[in-house]
Amino acid sequence: MFGIILLHSFSSTPKEFDNLIIYLKDQGFYTLAPLLPRHGTIPEELASVNYKEWLFAAEKAFKDLNSYCQGVYVIGQTLGAVLALNIVSNQLRILGIITLSGYIRLSRWQKLIKPIFPFLPHMIPFATEESRLITQFLDQWTQNKTYRNVPKRSFLEVYNLLSKTNRLLKKIEQQFTYFILRKL
Repeated sequence: MFGIILLHSFSSTPKEFDNLIIYLKDQGFYTLAPLLPRHGTIPEELASVNYKEWLFAAEKAFKDLNSYCQGVYVIGQTLGAVLALNIVSNQLRILGIITLSGYIRLSRWQKLIKPIFPFLPHMIPFATEESRLITQFLDQWTQNKTYRNVPKRSFLEVYNLLSKTNRLLKKIEQQFTYFILRKL
């Protein structure tokens, strides 16, 4: 039997994969969707996490699932996609990865933000009632326990993880071009 690890988005929870997990189980896959450290709690908890804890949790999930499966695929959403790329770069025996809305490079504009971080408030509005573009998603985000405010320290940890990931990308070799989700 093959396994699939699902790594959730930044400031979210595995709940965002509920429908996909049901589908994958119906297709005969083992699934594992770990809650990344300090997610699913309160924003202040997220402020105390180091990106290395996220990496450790993702690699542990891979090793746990791989110990009783013939092989493992990894699906990652945003932050989870970056973690999936890190797992692959560590040359763990992964059958394949799917990255959903993955971000691996910062634009010039985003790189310019880092120097102004010390001047930003401790909590950065991530999704507010006033945001017209995000308001329609607030109900779903609240259900998934996504934070409306995110500590700036957490954004710095994502920034540090992206920097590390960019250095590791050259280690990744593409062997598969596509992956069909059906029983093998």
